[in-house]
Amino acid sequence: MPKHLGGSVNLENLQLLHPNCHKQLHSKNATSIQPQ
Repeated sequence: MPKHLGGSVNLENLQLLHPNCHKQLHSKNATSIQPQ
């Protein structure tokens, strides 16, 4: 479950993103991004 919907902050529930991918994800209000 996503953290912003009440999910935990345990490592099993988190994903690492490159800073540029993080910006891309949030700039479009997307729920996922495609690898390039």
